[in-house]
Amino acid sequence: MRAYSEMSVYTALALRALEREEEAEGVLRGMAAYGEELKGSEAKIDYFATSLPTMLLFEEDLQQRQVREGERLCALAERALGEDRVTR
Repeated sequence: MRAYSEMSVYTALALRALEREEEAEGVLRGMAAYGEELKGSEAKIDYFATSLPTMLLFEEDLQQRQVREGERLCALAERALGEDRVTR
């Protein structure tokens, strides 16, 4: 599966500016699906991750961090798709 980040929204916005709406929607839907996958999967340390030094400095619940990241990706994608949902 392709990895997505907050920056994927800008890819979708650029595609929209080029009038490639179908591709933009595909990026956003993929981003939302990836966020859902993150929320439901077990967090593991990727020893090649650039964020590893940060993770080692502070005691942080990795699972909670991953769930928050998934929620953030889903919210950004939904916002860009015009599908704002109130959660909680």
